[in-house]
Parts: sequence; C-alpha cells; structure tokens
Amino acid sequence: MSKRSPRQFLRDLFSSQSSDLERFLRTRVANAEDARDLAQEAFMRLLRLERTEFIRRPEQYLLRIAANLAYEHRLKARNSRVDTMPEVPEALHERMPSAEDEVLTEHSVLELERTLEQLPPNVQAALIWHRRDGLTYAEIGERLGVSGNMVKKYLQKGVAHCRAELKENGNDD
Repeated sequence: MSKRSPRQFLRDLFSSQSSDLERFLRTRVANAEDARDLAQEAFMRLLRLERTEFIRRPEQYLLRIAANLAYEHRLKARNSRVDTMPEVPEALHERMPSAEDEVLTEHSVLELERTLEQLPPNVQAALIWHRRDGLTYAEIGERLGVSGNMVKKYLQKGVAHCRAELKENGNDD
C-alpha cells in the first residue's frame, strides 16, 4: 500500500464511500439529515487519526464507526423523547399498548441491536439490507463490493448467529 497522508486517505475514502455510508446510516436513523450529519462525523473521526496506514479495511472501519454513531444517536433520541412526551388524551389509552408490552418490545429491540452489533459490519449490513429493505444478493454484493455467493455466506452467518443468540437467551420461538 502506498503511503498517503491522512487527508488524502480521507479524500479517497470520502469520494468512494460517502453516498453508500449515508444510505447505510439512513437505514439506522430517523431522517436523511441525521444520516448526513452522522456520516460527516464518521469521516471527521477518521480525519483525527494520525496513522491511517494501519487500517487494513477502511470501508469496514468506517462502517463500524458509523454503526456506533447511529447507535449513540438512537440512545440520545430515545432519552430525549422520554423527557418531552406530550400528555395523551384519555380516549387513546384504550388502544395504546400497556407499559409492560412497551418494555418487552423495547427489550426485544435492544436484544436484537446487541446481537446485530456482534456481527462484522458486512454481515450486519447484508442482513439488514436483505431482511428489512428487501435487497437482492446482487444489489447487496454491489454495495459491499463482493460476489452474490459471499452475500449468501454473510446472510447464513448472520442468521445462524441470531438464532444461536435467541436460543441462548431462551427465546427459541
């Protein structure tokens, strides 16, 4: 690998990955503006690194930074929503889930997030893009720069990991 300055390294990475990174973040946060802000923050964190030549897979490293930023963003948003919840009209209480249902749902979401975060970034991205967004192996492969067969392996690994975690936690429904 040729020695590049940290700024040149970042420019090259930005030109090749910025739109994909924003799309990746858009699947994790509420709106496109937040996704752009988090993508910019991910690149800023890379810019602060002094020894970029030690990063073997910069795209995956960038995805990991972005995933962590999105997770922090969701936690902050969740905490701020609790503080600013408006009063709910009495008539709506009948149709609203119980507090117990909400806690169970939130617990399940947090368990799933923790399980997904244990996966390598490419496996995590492939699983989300395929299961949630309905992308094909070819579309995912194009985004990740890998073959359709590799996407299939990523998905198999991700699903096996999630099943094992659910079984280990006693949720083998």
